[in-house]
Amino acid sequence: MALRECAADAAGTDRLGAAFAVRDLPGILAARLRRAGIQPLRQTPIPILNTSYNPASFSYWVAQVIRPFVVSRRGVTEEETAEWFDEFAKLEENGAYFFCITPVLTEATRVA
Repeated sequence: MALRECAADAAGTDRLGAAFAVRDLPGILAARLRRAGIQPLRQTPIPILNTSYNPASFSYWVAQVIRPFVVSRRGVTEEETAEWFDEFAKLEENGAYFFCITPVLTEATRVA
């Protein structure tokens, strides 16, 4: 894949991701919890890496869950969403699928 194609794919992924993601949530969550009377105890990163796109992978099921949500958010069309999801199978066929995310588990307790 040419660098230009990678840049275009990244832009498409960013556009689709912006339709449903709050990217800075772990960074702002502790302060928001405190303002709501909840004491954050700890935040633990949980790295997830998938190099295959199939029903046994985390990213496969995340994709299935978010697909209906992404459509029509911030102008994302069904066609754009279908193209994005079709790309996952193509990447899998070519041995080029890669998904990496680090969700942050936040533990907190209500202040009495």
